Amino acid sequence: MMIDVYDPWLRPDRYCPTQTEINRLNEKIDSWEFNVFELDELSSGRPLSLAFCAIMRKNDLYSVLNLNEIDVVRFIVNVENGYHTQNPYHNRIHAADVVQTVHHFFTHNYLRDLVTTMDVLCAYVSAAVHDYQHPGIGNPFLVATKDDLALEYNDRAVLENMHVSSAFRLMNDVKIHVSYGIIGVTSLVALENDMKKLGKQ
Repeated sequence: MMIDVYDPWLRPDRYCPTQTEINRLNEKIDSWEFNVFELDELSSGRPLSLAFCAIMRKNDLYSVLNLNEIDVVRFIVNVENGYHTQNPYHNRIHAADVVQTVHHFFTHNYLRDLVTTMDVLCAYVSAAVHDYQHPGIGNPFLVATKDDLALEYNDRAVLENMHVSSAFRLMNDVKIHVSYGIIGVTSLVALENDMKKLGKQ
């Protein structure tokens, strides 16, 4: 069910947002009232990569953490490619919405003052990959039908494990070596997204 969406020939410079796009986003992206569907139209169907890159620039994370912007863009565009557009909910619009919502919370000093810059980056990456390569069906169905993914992850947090594992493979493919801390934090955030653990299944 997993699809290899990594494109080694991808030209990330084509996906870097222009300063005009950044300026338009900067006026609204901090707001709880941010309209992710307008972002989807503005970005011609690339809302996740545009939101992620704009937020990274707005927070000056490239320079503060000494990150190569092209490498990060390559990573996030490939993540976006892994969100299936036919999914009515678990798609790239939803992923962009979660990234922007996390960013909104970090605009409040009472939260931002409690975390490091690396924590902020980990939260953005976690938000971006939390449903990466989601097949559009839930864990109970995968387990009940003895899907290969359920067998691979022993019926435990099947999709959550798959999202994280696939994201780490992608990081390795695109040579993203930001921090081992991202691995731990992203794993915990994505696995806590398992609805069964939250008592909602």
